[in-house]
Order: sequence, then C-alpha cells, then structure tokens
Amino acid sequence: MNREELQSVLNEYRIHATYIEHITDRVAKVHTEKGTYALKNAVIKELGDFSRFHSMLIETGFKYYIPIYPTAENHLYVQRGEEIYYLMPWVPRNMRDDQNHMHLELFQAVGNLHQRTKKEWTFEQANYEKLYEATIEKWEKDEQLFEQFVERSEKSWYMSPFELQVIMYFNETKQAYHFAKEKFQDWYEAIKENPIARGVLNHGHLSPSHLVKDDQNQYYLINFERSQFASPVHDLITFLHRKLTSFPVQCDECVQWLDKYEQIFPLSEAENKMFLSYLAYPNPIFQIVKQYEEREGKRSERDYCQRLIRRYWLMKNCEYVVMKWMQQKSPPPQSETPSTS
Repeated sequence: MNREELQSVLNEYRIHATYIEHITDRVAKVHTEKGTYALKNAVIKELGDFSRFHSMLIETGFKYYIPIYPTAENHLYVQRGEEIYYLMPWVPRNMRDDQNHMHLELFQAVGNLHQRTKKEWTFEQANYEKLYEATIEKWEKDEQLFEQFVERSEKSWYMSPFELQVIMYFNETKQAYHFAKEKFQDWYEAIKENPIARGVLNHGHLSPSHLVKDDQNQYYLINFERSQFASPVHDLITFLHRKLTSFPVQCDECVQWLDKYEQIFPLSEAENKMFLSYLAYPNPIFQIVKQYEEREGKRSERDYCQRLIRRYWLMKNCEYVVMKWMQQKSPPPQSETPSTS
C-alpha cells in the first residue's frame, strides 16, 4: 500500500503519521509526533483464530508479547479487502548476533508461552484410540505406496534418475519409518497408562526474527498470526523441520535448545514419545515420491531429484537430533561396584 492508503488505516486509530518507513513487505514503521509504531499486515486466509488466541494471551497473563492496540472503535484490527492491519508499539530487535544465543532465548520464550497457556484434561480412551488407529492406518498406507513405487522402479528396464535415487534411500527411509512407528506405539502405551492430555497456545511460526528485545533486556514474541491451540509438540516439530531443511548438519545446538525449553516446560513421557515419532517420520520423502507419481509435467526430472535429496538430508538431520535427544534423556549408566574379597 502507498502512504495515503496506510494513512487511511491509521485514521482508524486517530493517528497521523509524519513519516512511514517500509521495513519489510508486511511491516511498516510509523513515525508520529507522539511516538513510533509498528503497523503489520497479514492475509486473512493465512490467519488462524487470531482474535481468540490474542484474548487467550491476555487472559492467561502471558506478558512476553508485544500488545496490539485496538482501533478507536475498539476493534483488534482494520480490514482492507483480503488483508488485515494491526498496530503495535515499535520495539527494536536489539538482539545479539550470536545465533545460538538467539535460539536459546527463543526456546525460553516459547517454554514460557506453553507453561502459561497450558490446559490439561483426561484423554478419553475412545479419542486416543481413534487418533492412534487413524495415524497408524495413514502411515501404513504411506509405506505401502512407497514400497509399490520401489517395486515398479526395480522392474523397469531403465530407471529414471529419480527412481534410482529413491532406491538408494530405500533402506534408510524404511528404518526411519519403523522407528517412528515404534515410538508412536510407545506413545499409545504411555497415554493408556496415564491418559492426561495437554494443550497449549502454539506460536505457529517460531523464528528468531519473531523475537525482539527492549532496552531493559526483556524479550517479547511477535507475530501470532498462525497461532493455534494444540499439543506443545507442534511448535517444536514445525520449527525443527524448517531449521533442519538444509545441507547435512549435525545440530548439537538443537539439543541445547530443547533442553532450555524443558527447563521451563518439561514434556510428559507421552509427549516426548510423540515428539520423537513425528520428528523421525519420513513424511517429506513419502510426499515427494507421491508427487513424482502424480506429476503433470510441471517440474523437470532434475527438479524432482534436487527436492528428493533435500528431503533425504532433512530426514538424516532429524535422525541426528532424535538420537542425541534420546541419549540426553536416557539415565546415565550405573557404575559397577567392585567386588570385595
């Protein structure tokens, strides 16, 4: 939007801008005689239940977020077509350049968010059995389609580069699948033994860029546009999948971040089993194989091969974090007492 259009939004707040600075495509820094504000816009179809979850932050007393100013008519945001605009105080990021420190701050913040907004309830047997059966059924179908693709590829007189690549990754993908399935079965046993479910307000798009710090060294989370009420595992999995979608890396720092999170909000036994299961599950590989079979000429063979290898790297990066996290969670071996004569 140009300056005149943005000023029409600001008029809803009875604010007159002396200067508007475009920071990103979605954020404008608004300078006025009375102070500086951040004007953020978002696409409506990408929002969750924005108003309800904003109310939850207020009701639960979570204070580590940048408040949203209501309009003069006491609305949370201003709508213009398919987009909304909301106003906040401007807080400079003031973050250190140390990436590991920034991520530790982020996981401390989300741990506080989950701790403050948690709700517990009894997980009815019919409900957790339904979830378990539906998940296992979907995963077994994924495995079947994957195996069928490999079998057809092996019967081909000449395999395509993509088919050959899938076969190269077959054994490791199957190992990841069986590990994930085993951990999900462990989750089922754990929830049967202690049928307590927990839901928290998930931020929905964790990123160091969504953490700011003021001059008093206090951190705040911003951008709750994709927030949702769900298992705490959701925030952790979605963040790690984005972080680990990279070249091969052994992310020891990821384990440090998880440890920082659990210092504030420890996962239950069932939640930890679910976390390990979902992080290990090779869904990205299953999905790219499915897309390859259903292709309609929109992507080249080379493009599919590149996407496959990136998803293979993601699977191996996740595998490393899973193994290191399990090692950290395992109790240390007991030292043997030497026998006395």
